[in-house]
Amino acid sequence: MERKPKPLRQIVAGVLTVLLAVGAGIAVAPQSAGIGLSGGAQNAVQATGNTTEVTMHANQDMRFDPGEIEVPVGDRLVITLINDDPTNVHDLVFANGATSGRVGPGETTEVDAGIITEALEGWCSVIGHRSMGMTVNVIPVDEQGNPVGAAGHENHGAEAASAADDSQDPAAGVDFNAAPGKAFEVRDPALDPAPNETVHELTLDVQEVAREVAPGVTMDAWTFNGNYTGPTLRGKVGDVFEVTLTNSGTMGHSVDFHAGDVSPDETMRTIAPGNRWCIASRRCAPGFGCTTARPLR
Repeated sequence: MERKPKPLRQIVAGVLTVLLAVGAGIAVAPQSAGIGLSGGAQNAVQATGNTTEVTMHANQDMRFDPGEIEVPVGDRLVITLINDDPTNVHDLVFANGATSGRVGPGETTEVDAGIITEALEGWCSVIGHRSMGMTVNVIPVDEQGNPVGAAGHENHGAEAASAADDSQDPAAGVDFNAAPGKAFEVRDPALDPAPNETVHELTLDVQEVAREVAPGVTMDAWTFNGNYTGPTLRGKVGDVFEVTLTNSGTMGHSVDFHAGDVSPDETMRTIAPGNRWCIASRRCAPGFGCTTARPLR
């Protein structure tokens, strides 16, 4: 980590930036060039005028490297984020609102996390990535390298998270005997007979849309052709299924055909947003795929 002194006029000058990333659904909170936003009630901490610069990698193991950063208290933290994941889009969001925005495979961006005055948590906001362990902890330290106010911050954070979970529990107050909403569609349990064709061509379009999952409870769902249940494919032994997967979402998606007779690493690969991938299934099992993912047209 390299610390670079900044001119005092850059510390004093206040810059307010509010960005709205519509496609990713992320509101970026204000950034200040004066007293750091990570400080909360501890704004009495004096800014040092120094900057700690860190290079961080987002990897395909759903981890940030490093996952823990020690910063001299009062320093500004600036992170160069490199997405080393060859498949997935990632981002870095801090609890104070600082964010990188979505970063595609192989891309690099810079994140200004503000002046560090207390412990600060960061994570990848792409659905599911945080729960898989894609988090980072920023720890302020004194001149001797000892954490500053770490214990009190951790306890406060745990209590706040617990209170937030209780207040945002979607099951609270739900009437499980209520009738489904007007948009609910009943799915016929009777299966249509297998068609006479021996080659079945179909397209599965992955979308991330809001769907009612319980009476009065709506969630953002990963869907095939707009339905989270997905279609039922029926054929005869020996038929060929040619499936084209298109990704109209904001993150990488894939489709898996179980009991396949080949390795799934290519034929059932994850494709990036805005791409399509064709899969040919032989005898109702995965077979051959295209050599490369193709952009949607």
